[in-house]
Amino acid sequence: MKDSLLEDWAMTGEITEEMKTEERIKKIESRLNLAQTKLARLIAGIKSIQHQLLQRLERLEELTSCRPTPGPSDADAGELDVVNCGSV
Repeated sequence: MKDSLLEDWAMTGEITEEMKTEERIKKIESRLNLAQTKLARLIAGIKSIQHQLLQRLERLEELTSCRPTPGPSDADAGELDVVNCGSV
């Protein structure tokens, strides 16, 4: 009888410890999901701003008649030189 009570008590302690561990895991998963959502929103915002800036640059180039062309020494690097700018 006493042995079974001791075993029950020991099992209860193990179950409580397992429950604490499971709760911690759930909290970590919840925080990770929240962080992933925030990161996805941040990335979407950055992409949106990037798109808006590119549109503004294109419009500015149209208004000033500037056309970017690859520079002679920087063609491989992808850098651009601005040539034929009317009023700039």
